[in-house]
Amino acid sequence: MALSEFYVAALVKAHPGPWRDKATQATAVAVAMAESGGRAGVYNGICCYGLWQINLSAHRDKIPGRTTAAKIAYLKTASGNLNIAQQVWTEAGGSWSPWSAYTNGSYGKYLNKAGNAVGGMTPAQQQQLLDQIKGIGTAGGDALGLGGVRDAAGAVLSPLEGISAAISWIADPHNWLRLATFVGGLAVLLVVGASLLRQTSLGSAAVGVATKGAVS
Repeated sequence: MALSEFYVAALVKAHPGPWRDKATQATAVAVAMAESGGRAGVYNGICCYGLWQINLSAHRDKIPGRTTAAKIAYLKTASGNLNIAQQVWTEAGGSWSPWSAYTNGSYGKYLNKAGNAVGGMTPAQQQQLLDQIKGIGTAGGDALGLGGVRDAAGAVLSPLEGISAAISWIADPHNWLRLATFVGGLAVLLVVGASLLRQTSLGSAAVGVATKGAVS
């Protein structure tokens, strides 16, 4: 289930935390849209979860939950992801530099809509949007009732949204760097494994020859 800029803006305005001014709130909304397409339960397939694509490994100590599954479930809630995103932002000195969507400029195409959503929303409209969000997946819900929203590997996305998400992922150089690191590590493991297997085979053959000679 993808949320529009207006829904994400309503969430941010309801829980501003350190994002007090409208410009910062608009940037927060734009970054979320660029990072996740507004999908609360999305996983990028490598490391990051939720609206602001929080890196589980990098920020594990900030995320509530005793198990990895519990931490992931928390990140897949809208308000939970917002909470950690605000901590990451504060830890970075009030900077958006931890988000690749900001550093590569892709958030920019959402900034106008995000600014309109933040600046043009009345309190009544904000409450109406929050009430609508509450109706989306309430199982194990958080403060906004989004705890049950799951990406389900894109099953709830339309084909066009899925294609768009794939294109965005491919266009992000950071994802290619992560993938190259993973593939490189896997290649090293395969080479080491093959070498050990070869050494084991040669050792077994030598033992067999020696045993045969002794018997003869």
